[in-house]
Amino acid sequence: VLWSVRGGCNFVNKTYSAQKAKAVALLVSNSGERMASEVELTTMGCPRNTEQLCDESLLTTVFISAKDGRQLSFWHQQGLTMTVSISRVPLLDVQGQWVALWLTASLLTITAALIPPVLEQRIASGAPPIPGWQPALDLSIVHAGGFVVASGVMMMMCLFFVRDFLMVFVSIYCLVGAISLACVASFALRALSPRFSYEVTPPLWEPTSIATVMLLPPCIVLASFWFLFRHLALSWLIQDALSAALALHLLLSVRFRDLRVTALLVVLAVVYDLGWVMVGPVVFSHAPVSMMSDGSPPPEPETFMDKVLQVHPADTVPLIFLLPSEFNGETETRPPVVVLGIGNVVIPALVLGLARRADYKRKGEGRRVGCYFWVSAFSFSAALALTCSVASETAETARGPFPFLLILSFATLGPFLGIAWQRGEYDDLWEGPVDAPGRGRE
Repeated sequence: VLWSVRGGCNFVNKTYSAQKAKAVALLVSNSGERMASEVELTTMGCPRNTEQLCDESLLTTVFISAKDGRQLSFWHQQGLTMTVSISRVPLLDVQGQWVALWLTASLLTITAALIPPVLEQRIASGAPPIPGWQPALDLSIVHAGGFVVASGVMMMMCLFFVRDFLMVFVSIYCLVGAISLACVASFALRALSPRFSYEVTPPLWEPTSIATVMLLPPCIVLASFWFLFRHLALSWLIQDALSAALALHLLLSVRFRDLRVTALLVVLAVVYDLGWVMVGPVVFSHAPVSMMSDGSPPPEPETFMDKVLQVHPADTVPLIFLLPSEFNGETETRPPVVVLGIGNVVIPALVLGLARRADYKRKGEGRRVGCYFWVSAFSFSAALALTCSVASETAETARGPFPFLLILSFATLGPFLGIAWQRGEYDDLWEGPVDAPGRGRE
């Protein structure tokens, strides 16, 4: 097996030379100033006019990170004999991952957007409410101002202190995700059977349903398990479950009350998202791994807890849905390719919830049922498919986050505004409140 460092010639020439040298495989380690991190990987492409050589090559060529390359160099200098085993079992190709993400995110967003308005309409029609359920809190201009302050503080903390507070962010995410998962699961149980609605008062806690008390401990155990083993290949399943529960809990707790507040908060969220697109690569670009005085890599953590608390290259603020770049049963060495932020689901879902309430309002006033929701939902799904298609083409070369929210928010809100303007209902929806006959909380 031959080992080469990136640079000097293209990947085709390296592979062709290794094949002429009768090598059975070629390892190419990353290097150069363009690296975003020590564990960055890239796709080895074929330059123009070399496609035939690529097709004819029978040599296995594998690209490895600069960190792994330095480790190989250190072992080689020590005179050690190394055994190389190459295996990879793709879970989905890049295009397949984005298709799966599109289907999952579309289903989650549209379903989550429907639940609160349907519950409000159900209560307004005289059906008994689900025990313990409360109408969602109406977001106002005051909340928009709070969003500006909180998002600004969050951005500054991540920009200047992410190295120190990343584990704090991850720990808070575990706690909030566990509580959200327990609340969402409890809501489902109470909807199925009133027996789970019996209220108890735990110590230092407000009165809550017996279902929440029963579900909270196992949810905390699940979140703790994810925290301890978050670097394993299958940990993304638990992270996605926690993120989905957090998104659903938010959508059951708050709602947009009119188009004015909706437009303001959407614009603020998009500005914040664009800020992350620019700041993200700066925040999460990992500095080169420090070397020991003899040129060896730094020592591995001595205990399991040292390993857990150590910032891993794949660690980030975990408010995301993700699919792994590959499935090989081992620890991931880089963040997964397919990533979608929670905000990219919550913000469009809040807009879709407002659109559904506008349809119910038209029906309650005796007018023809509108199509605000379904047109906006179709536009959201089409925009998500478009952005996933574009992102799948740039996934291997992108250096930072992709601005999903910019496209998804306006693709969802734009048809809503257009239909309202065309029907002459814009002023009414702009001032609000837009209610299914069941009122929200002020």
